[in-house]
Amino acid sequence: MSAPRFQPRLMAVPTDRLYFGKVARISWLEGSTETEEKRIATARLQHALAVKIIGTLRDMGHNVRSYAKLAGVSYDRMAKVLRGEALMRLEDIADAERLLGLVVPALLEANETRSPEQIASDQKIEAARKRHEAFNLMREAMAMELKLAKASEAEYDARKNASLPDSRSDSEPGAAGDPSTGARNQ
Repeated sequence: MSAPRFQPRLMAVPTDRLYFGKVARISWLEGSTETEEKRIATARLQHALAVKIIGTLRDMGHNVRSYAKLAGVSYDRMAKVLRGEALMRLEDIADAERLLGLVVPALLEANETRSPEQIASDQKIEAARKRHEAFNLMREAMAMELKLAKASEAEYDARKNASLPDSRSDSEPGAAGDPSTGARNQ
């Protein structure tokens, strides 16, 4: 008995698949798994961009072949991308934006534009913030080093005091030693 052969699950193709990239409204399948849902969402986004690219080309009086040549991409690949048979890459979107202008939907565009002066000012503020953080870290490190030095000094004093024998008072004869050498009188 042989092992069952793996059969990939094929997605049903919608009847208006031929309109991908050509008309704005087409029917979409519903995914039964998370992966299928992600792929369908990706296809919907590619479709919206393809519709915008093809419409812009039509308005400018260009065709897919001339656009592919301008973009430096083979006609075959560009046609497949715009038909939804090949995945659109970020480079394809950047080419469309560069060559055709305003093909990226408004939702994807950045609303804020910043001048070089604003960017430089923000960079100066960020640099000052980083210097301030570095200064605080140095201050904390110095405080920790001072604590460690005090703890080490206290430990040294404790050891020194623990190692000294009980000394008799200085008034008792023979108890006092030579203070310069630490030797005791005998």
